[in-house]
Amino acid sequence: MLGLSTFISAREDYLGVFETHGVALTGLNTSGNPTSPLPNEGLKHAEDLFKTIDLASKRLAGLIGHVHAKDTKIFPGAAYRGVLDTDFVPVPAEAENKTPVAVGYWCRSWPQDPAWRFVAFGLGHDTEYWAEFLRVISAADPDMNINIEHEDAAYGNVEGLEISAKNLLAAAQTAGLLVAAGTLVARATSAWVGLGIWAVYFK
Repeated sequence: MLGLSTFISAREDYLGVFETHGVALTGLNTSGNPTSPLPNEGLKHAEDLFKTIDLASKRLAGLIGHVHAKDTKIFPGAAYRGVLDTDFVPVPAEAENKTPVAVGYWCRSWPQDPAWRFVAFGLGHDTEYWAEFLRVISAADPDMNINIEHEDAAYGNVEGLEISAKNLLAAAQTAGLLVAAGTLVARATSAWVGLGIWAVYFK
């Protein structure tokens, strides 16, 4: 069974392929839920996540151009369904009473007992977790903007943004990155899952 060190090594090797062939990376897009579907890792994903971020910030620090803050809450159902929950039944775009789950994708309904769901920033992982995340990002670029991606269906656009912004600022303060109460500027950037993506910038 593959362990954590194997996956970290694989990431090192992946970056090494470019370097050994003289390919200069000008950007790298990575995304995904902060959970691992691998049975041997279970839900203890934080160490792997931080090592991945740390690796990326050390090897690719100059290429990080955008960071978005997005949170996920894991429910007991993940113990027997895993984080690749199959209760989301896709339907065609023209279906009635559809529930949006991503741009261009819908399901009949959100599962009543989901293994996981998107939540407002800070409601899935605690302040110290996100403070460590911000410390690593700040080490790569202390002026990096952090954009909130709000996909929590339990809250409206403004309420979800307010919760997320409050938690993001608390994490920044815990990390020692928010010396004084900065100016908080919020603006809607685009529609996403019927909730909206909100960008929050703080200095």
